[in-house]
Amino acid sequence: PEAARESNLREYLLEQLGTTRLSRRDAALVALLIEELDDNGLLASSLEEIVSWMDPALDLEVDDFRAALKMLQSFDPAGVGARDLAECLDLQLQFAVTGNGQYGPFA
Repeated sequence: PEAARESNLREYLLEQLGTTRLSRRDAALVALLIEELDDNGLLASSLEEIVSWMDPALDLEVDDFRAALKMLQSFDPAGVGARDLAECLDLQLQFAVTGNGQYGPFA
């Protein structure tokens, strides 16, 4: 059941990724981050660590992955892609406040 849940989350996130208008490169970075999520949807590795695994010829920097992470964190379920519980709760709060990930008054 745990493997199925993890697989279902990854599939669900990849489906959402398929509906974005990201470049192929940016979509590939988000997909890589999706593969790095743990069973709870948290990012298991630091962005710096992930960059260190990449071929230097790709000329990727942490900022490239920060942008990809921001996109991933905009996906449903709220809190996905967080790096720790505090960030997860913050992301969930952002979505709960306005429903679109922006802080603001209740509608």
